[in-house]
Amino acid sequence: MTVVDITSRKDRKLWVSEIFGPTIQGEGPSAGSPAQFIRLGLCNLDCSWCDTPYTWDWEGKNGTVFDKTKELTSKTREEIISLLDPGTPRVVISGGEPFVQRIALDALILSLIEWDAEVQIEIETNGTIAPSVLVAELTQAGTIQINCSPKLESSGVSRKKAEHRIPLQSLVLSGAWFKFVIGDTTDLDCMTDLVTAHGLPADRIILMPEGRTRAELDANFTWLFDFCSREGFRISHRLHVLAHGDDRGV
Repeated sequence: MTVVDITSRKDRKLWVSEIFGPTIQGEGPSAGSPAQFIRLGLCNLDCSWCDTPYTWDWEGKNGTVFDKTKELTSKTREEIISLLDPGTPRVVISGGEPFVQRIALDALILSLIEWDAEVQIEIETNGTIAPSVLVAELTQAGTIQINCSPKLESSGVSRKKAEHRIPLQSLVLSGAWFKFVIGDTTDLDCMTDLVTAHGLPADRIILMPEGRTRAELDANFTWLFDFCSREGFRISHRLHVLAHGDDRGV
């Protein structure tokens, strides 16, 4: 495995939005599993239906101007780990976009493994920034699970901005999962094009209805369920939204 010099990175801090749990992983390949979350700040995209705009939207692109000084705190890896629950071995690193801070993220990941040798680490990414060599190797080894969610038409992100797809190749090779948020049939066409163009493995593709409320999810779930039934794709709901709506920290 690639050796990462933690000493040279130990003072690097991460911008953190919130740390919470124990809770339940609400979506993706491990939906329903007990988990705790480290939600990092900052993102390189600006999705119109983003459910965590408070991690990056300082200009009000999603309708509300958030204050970075109030929403994010700068924390060392030791400070982050001190806030985790040792009884919950699954740690989901979300965002924002975690790989925006990938240098400090490497040191955090190695510290998490030192903290608990059996820790199950998930990283949620939009797939536009390649993981570090360390993260790719740990994903191949099964220590890390990458949940990649490439953005489609309904996200409102310009095609040019969202289609920096070279990192998808490294994610395929590392064994990542691909979770597509589907808002309409146009998204299905875009998803199909990406799967074909980049050779995404069908057995690691999960489709999930777009929605931040139960009503929005209900509007998209039935027809997407039927599509997945016909085409042989896995489907995921959003359990945390069903349980608590668009509340934070659940």
